Amino acid sequence: MKLRKKMVMALVAFLMVTTARAQWRVGVTGGADYNVFSMDQQYMTDYKVDGRWGVTLGVSGQYDVNEWLDYRYHSTTAIQLGINYTSFAC
Repeated sequence: MKLRKKMVMALVAFLMVTTARAQWRVGVTGGADYNVFSMDQQYMTDYKVDGRWGVTLGVSGQYDVNEWLDYRYHSTTAIQLGINYTSFAC
């Protein structure tokens, strides 16, 4: 019984000294696009494809969780979510 109590106390002391850390990252993306279709027009001599300009806007977020029990490799686990919207001019 005393050994079990000592082991629990040692584990609690270790967890109190070792801290878990996390980090949030938030970002915004934006840009202009110019898209052109590329296709074989061998049999479509009267078919014309023009490029189109567009705008892309987006928001991304990432939550990094450091592997605080894995002290040797310092690896990071992350959860990432990004939402982008692209609109083309007519």
